Amino acid sequence: SIVLIAIVPITIFNLKSFRQFFFQETEAYLKESCTVMKNLFPYDAENRIGGKASGFASRAAAGTGLRITITAEDGTVIADSHGNPGGMNNHADRPEIAAAISKGYGSSVRTSATLSVAMMYSAVRLDYSGGRATLRIARSLEDLETSIRTITGSSILICAVMLIAAGWLSFILAGRVSDLLNKISNTSRHYASGRFDEKCQIVSPKELAGIADDLNLMGQQLNERFRTIEAQKNELQLMLDNMSDAVIFTDRALHVIRMNGAAEQLFELDGKNEEGKSIIELFMNSRLEEFAEMLIHEKKPLIEEIIIEKPKTVHLEVSGTVLLDSEDDDINSVLLVMHDITKNRQLEQMRKDFVANVSHELKTPVTLIKGYIETMLDARPGSPAGTPEKTREFLAIMEKHSLRIEAIINDLLTLSGIEKGDGTELTKDSVPAVNLLESAASTCQPAADEKNIMLHTECDESIMLEVYPLMAEQALINLIDNAVKYSPENTTVYAEAYRSETDGRICFAVRDQGCGISKTDQLRIFERFYRVDKARSRESGGTGLGLSIVRHIALVHGGEIKVDSRKGRGSKFTLCL
Repeated sequence: SIVLIAIVPITIFNLKSFRQFFFQETEAYLKESCTVMKNLFPYDAENRIGGKASGFASRAAAGTGLRITITAEDGTVIADSHGNPGGMNNHADRPEIAAAISKGYGSSVRTSATLSVAMMYSAVRLDYSGGRATLRIARSLEDLETSIRTITGSSILICAVMLIAAGWLSFILAGRVSDLLNKISNTSRHYASGRFDEKCQIVSPKELAGIADDLNLMGQQLNERFRTIEAQKNELQLMLDNMSDAVIFTDRALHVIRMNGAAEQLFELDGKNEEGKSIIELFMNSRLEEFAEMLIHEKKPLIEEIIIEKPKTVHLEVSGTVLLDSEDDDINSVLLVMHDITKNRQLEQMRKDFVANVSHELKTPVTLIKGYIETMLDARPGSPAGTPEKTREFLAIMEKHSLRIEAIINDLLTLSGIEKGDGTELTKDSVPAVNLLESAASTCQPAADEKNIMLHTECDESIMLEVYPLMAEQALINLIDNAVKYSPENTTVYAEAYRSETDGRICFAVRDQGCGISKTDQLRIFERFYRVDKARSRESGGTGLGLSIVRHIALVHGGEIKVDSRKGRGSKFTLCL
């Protein structure tokens, strides 16, 4: 039975292979013939199919046993080497014709409707100035089938002789060897499935006993190696998953092999779906690709700072190295470790901007105070600058600018205290929202009275919230004070407190009827010292730190501050805590 099972499928496979080979060779011959005849096709002087097509088909088919048919693009038969074109049906529905028109080449095997014999067809498209046509070559498969039947008969006869000769010997040995082979097979399947505790016990014959011993030893060694590999794999995976830096492995062609969770999170990728993609395809960053190619070229560790724009702008300190194969000769993969330094770069820029802004804000009042002091010191008795009236005027201006310096310093100290402590030295308390709102409004009332501005507050007395009271009140004072400063005289500033319907947080809204804020300025108004109208802000006594303080107070409470404004239609600031 073993010999039967072995020989019969091989014989059947060989017969099918012979048949397939003959058909493939025939198709290749027809395709090559189509190409040759296409190149030799006689177009007329204007590159069109003329009356020579019929003669060409007959001459080309003479002595070859082939049938040549030429059809127009709509399937009408123009010429045929074995029949009258006028009596033939339209060939547009023939598979090889349709494929040749659409793709340039087509082939099929079927019984000819004209000759009623099995035929193999190959067709190519003819392109000319007046349109398209096809040149089809067909060959009868009767001689091919005769050859295949002859080979089939010979193969079956040889198979039968081999089966008879080997069957008797196989029958004797099969019973004895079958059980032993089954033992070896079962043990191998256990090892393949990862169960290495199974042992194969065979004493004789010596050949199979040796195989069984080797198999048992192999199972033991595989078990030890798999345990070691699994432990190393778990350790490596644990290290990669717990690294804060993004790690990416690529092959020599810079296609991603693997990445850790930090890389997926930083670049918003799905690691499994991204495997196999090139780094230029993933990050759209030519500098990163050049850095990786430099690693491959120099074969040594490198470090470089690279900015990647996808999916967001991040500054990266990229460390890279190549991993060589076991012989330390050829590059196996490339390792890229990316440390996100975006916050560091942003902090550096913020520090630079802060120093520049503070210097600028303090320079003007200090310069003015210094100038007036020098004027007063240089004033002579009897001169206009030395009169008591001028002295009082100079002192008033100096007082104004000194108060401005004091306001800037106080706001800086307030902002620094909020950032440094984050509320840790204060205690949260449950307070009515109406108390915070009315207390802040009463603090800003004198400034509102000077401009005849009405402060309108609205709040449900039942609303309670957990806050740092002093911080929350300071934020409301800053918002209402800003609204008063930038509102025209004889207007109204509205302040209200309510519970958000979406997330249940308590929100304070302050709305004015001022000049409004453009969309561009809305993106930056919470930055330190940023002013929409610098001249007007200084005239109103603003330091440029009020909204920045409000934003930090919101962050300490885990809340947010939003602005809704349009140029010329006032502004609405919403603080949610």
